Amino acid sequence: MKHIADLMNLMNEVRQRLGWDKIDTNQTMMGYLEDEVKELRVEIDQNNSHGIEDELMDVLFVCLSLIHDNKIDMSVALKRKLNEVVKKYESR
Repeated sequence: MKHIADLMNLMNEVRQRLGWDKIDTNQTMMGYLEDEVKELRVEIDQNNSHGIEDELMDVLFVCLSLIHDNKIDMSVALKRKLNEVVKKYESR
């Protein structure tokens, strides 16, 4: 997870540089996420691989920002969630 931690640090540096860390809230971030998912849908529908990549990075940026702002330990949360998924779908 060190690589992800490095990316989180880089993302946080950008947010701080732009002042977004001071103005973003869960509510504003959800609006951004909804917009980015809509843009991703357009790129997927057009089968535009470069556009898909760009929009996926926008979605990831917002998600990582929410993870950081809500003080979620991504390693712990992801492991817990994957265990839940395995339990749910292995039993089918």
